[in-house]
Amino acid sequence: MNKILAKLSKGSIWLLLLLLVIPAAFTYFAWQITDEASRKSAHEKFTALAYDSERALRHRIESYKQALRGAVGLLEGSDDVTSAEWISYVSALNITQNSPGINGIGRIDEVNPAELDAFTDRMSADKGYPFLVHPQVDSGEYFIIRNIAPFESNNQAVGLNIAFEPNRREAATHARDTGKATITKRILLVQDAEQTPGFLLLLPSYEKGMPVLTVEQRRAAFRSWVHAPFIGKNFFNDLTDSQGQTLHLRVYDGDQQDADALIFDSNSEQSVDTSTQHESVKVLEIMEKKWLLSWTSTPAFDALEASNEPFLVLIIGAIFTGACGVFLILMGIRGSEESGTRAGYLLPAVAFVMTIGVGVYLAEEFNLNERSVLVTDTIKEARGFRRAILTNVEDRVQDLGRMANRWVNQGGQTKETWQADAIQYVADQPDLKAVEWVDSSYHVRWVEPLIGNERAIGLNVIKDPTTRVALSLAEANSSVTLSSPFDLVQGYKAVLTYSPLGSGDSFDGFIVGIFGVEELISAALDLSRSENFVVRLSSQGEEFYRSANDSLPSDPNLVHQETILLLDKSWTISVFPSSALMAGKKSFLPPIIMAISVFLAFLIAQLIITTQRSRQKTVLVQEKENLLSTFVRHTPAAVAMFDHKLCYVAASDRWYTDYGLEGRDVIGKNHYEIFPEILENHPDWKDIHQQAINGEIIKVDEEKFQREDGSLEWLRYELHPWSKGNGEKGGIIMFTENITERKQIDTMKDEFISTVNHELRTPLTSIQAALGLLRVKIGNDLDDKAKRLLFLSYENCKRLTHLVNDILDMEKITAGKQTFQVEQVEINDLVEAIVDQNLSFADKYNVVFEMQRCDEPIYMMVDPHRFNQALTNVLSNAAKFSKDGGLVKVLVENNDDHTFRILVKDWGIGIPKSFQSKIYEKFTQADGSSTRAAGGSGLGLSIAKTIIEAFDGEVHMQSEEGVGTEISFVLSKNAAPQRERNVA
Repeated sequence: MNKILAKLSKGSIWLLLLLLVIPAAFTYFAWQITDEASRKSAHEKFTALAYDSERALRHRIESYKQALRGAVGLLEGSDDVTSAEWISYVSALNITQNSPGINGIGRIDEVNPAELDAFTDRMSADKGYPFLVHPQVDSGEYFIIRNIAPFESNNQAVGLNIAFEPNRREAATHARDTGKATITKRILLVQDAEQTPGFLLLLPSYEKGMPVLTVEQRRAAFRSWVHAPFIGKNFFNDLTDSQGQTLHLRVYDGDQQDADALIFDSNSEQSVDTSTQHESVKVLEIMEKKWLLSWTSTPAFDALEASNEPFLVLIIGAIFTGACGVFLILMGIRGSEESGTRAGYLLPAVAFVMTIGVGVYLAEEFNLNERSVLVTDTIKEARGFRRAILTNVEDRVQDLGRMANRWVNQGGQTKETWQADAIQYVADQPDLKAVEWVDSSYHVRWVEPLIGNERAIGLNVIKDPTTRVALSLAEANSSVTLSSPFDLVQGYKAVLTYSPLGSGDSFDGFIVGIFGVEELISAALDLSRSENFVVRLSSQGEEFYRSANDSLPSDPNLVHQETILLLDKSWTISVFPSSALMAGKKSFLPPIIMAISVFLAFLIAQLIITTQRSRQKTVLVQEKENLLSTFVRHTPAAVAMFDHKLCYVAASDRWYTDYGLEGRDVIGKNHYEIFPEILENHPDWKDIHQQAINGEIIKVDEEKFQREDGSLEWLRYELHPWSKGNGEKGGIIMFTENITERKQIDTMKDEFISTVNHELRTPLTSIQAALGLLRVKIGNDLDDKAKRLLFLSYENCKRLTHLVNDILDMEKITAGKQTFQVEQVEINDLVEAIVDQNLSFADKYNVVFEMQRCDEPIYMMVDPHRFNQALTNVLSNAAKFSKDGGLVKVLVENNDDHTFRILVKDWGIGIPKSFQSKIYEKFTQADGSSTRAAGGSGLGLSIAKTIIEAFDGEVHMQSEEGVGTEISFVLSKNAAPQRERNVA
């Protein structure tokens, strides 16, 4: 070793050590990235398991709510339901098989203490044995379990007064007063011998036809609760296959991990492992209650996801670094002995090939691993989507099956009872477009909703022999059948389910459910997850649903198919990763490895040659220019590098593509030779180019470029000078972008806005005026249905007019065409007038506007009309999202710094924290049911903010979800915009 080192100069030894730092650093960097990628991949898989668990929980509780909803329909469709009828109905649901985890379905009555004896006598007569109420309570409230089935496992609960315990009483009162499905806090069921944690799910039922809009009305119309008791360990058991194996699930009552609030622990029999590597905690809003779910990985998951890739990278990198060291030592020896000979090129070539070879091997290994992970994820997701679709469709079939069971149990139904049941189903299920009753002659007799489906009445549903055979078999076998997906005249694709009513001689036809395919499948697929994968469904070889328009991947292994057997039909589901997922999943490590290996190979080889040639300066300069040319050529933009004579030094691939130069060699040629039209059509560009060569940076946002064939293009370009190492002028680098398409789009947008302004707003104004006149002139002469249709038409016309005006206002503001006509106003009076103008809006949403003036007058130069628009938008939002009977306060406050503030405060639903950063963006609204119900274009706050800022003001927002929102304008009392001022 000493002899070898003796052949190297001191400078060569230092160079050798410096060069070895590069592969060593590369090895460490690759190890760090691989280790982080392995951890990230494992955590993503864990997160997916936790999300599957959450989705399964939500689906299970929602399906059980639907089962109780059917029992509510049974109560509301009958004057009285006997114990025998209740037991018969619950038995028909077969909850033991169809609803695992539910302990039973029961009915709870609220009994007046004065009528308690009469109630017990009536129940004893109904049941045929003494009916005992227990326990006695001091509160004087009696919420008594009247019926529950199956009786054998719940007999101790019959006669139980659930008002004896605060958690039960609180949930029952809440459900009665709100009309919402409600879960109790953590309780112990009287029928649970082990006394493990559980809960009740309660749904209220009301007298049919009575109003239930307010708490008082709901209490007056209240009839009974339908409830289901759950034992926690039974309900949460086996939510997913991974639960208890690779995923440890704990469920707590409330939003804290309190041992006393624990409802379920999937691994309670195992010792607690505090060394878990992955954890996820989430608070869910479930049926008016909060549950905290804690997922942790088990040792089995951590062992399964452990990867040896980081260690492999470390070993290969160490070998690679050692090989580089050997070659560099040999290079130093051979370079000093054979400098200038052909043998001196052998070592650089061998080093280059071996370095590239190692880089290719590492990159390919990572690519194969990424592909394997993606294939595995695709198979997993395909099976998950298959289960979700199968479960969702089967749930829908079961729901309509319960409706059919009620028909059979009641021996038929009146039209009013059937309609009430159908309306409830359509309201609860967004994917259910309509429900029909088809009689035994296969003709549609009833349909709900009727509006939009009038032509279905009397329609013969048997359109071809295949449908006749399928329905005849369904009638004979008393089984549900499913149609193939087909296009409806309403403009959407649908599938139909036919649930027979009875069998044999008592056949009464079918309950038909019409489901929109798009909504049915979207309800099954979780959108946030399905965005990562493209889902295609086909029936009999014909595709009828696709979640995205991505094309099939070139690798057939990334496309996975599963068969879904639905009743008497078979669907095929094909799943493959979306292009966005494949791009996101594609690790940057393989290209980095290749880039570094190419760079390292090139560097080592070049340094060998440079050392052998005594590091000639001219060679180094030449290689730097080559590197720069390579960089320019591969830049993903239209870039060209010119010398001081404007001859091409380098050009990017995009430059060749954008200007039709593919296949031509432009390097070394003059720019004006390549584009002769410049001297003819744009002679001034020659001076601009010279200015840039002389050191000036030139930027042009847009300019026309007339090509040699007479066509026009729009360009955006920048010119930057570059110089040589000795300070001599080198030339210019030109960055260009063809913006012709964008200009065309801007023109189309202007034409569209003009069309909206002239062809839509004008007729809308006329229509609104006509509808308003009709309401005044003949509104009182119409029947209730016609009045409602006229009112809806007028309100929808107003809403559309506001939307069109908002769009036009925002376009004018964005285009900088908005002007202001300012005048001096007293702010207190102006704000008070605006509030008074919007009192009708407050009445519409049943809120109260309360204004508080400033003690002293405040004057400002402002456009009253536009200021009115800004404040009105804020007031309308406050009214929309306030609670029923809420208060909206408007305050004018004088600050000490020559400014004043206008504050609009409400105590409504508030703005979610995750959405607050987007509140001023155009066409944005928080994604919540209450927000969607309130409506609006999503432009109000954006317009208000732009108007206030035009007057040098500021808009501030403070909000807390569930507490309320404050929007304030801060303006200067001395601010005075120009009389006509553009707003950009």
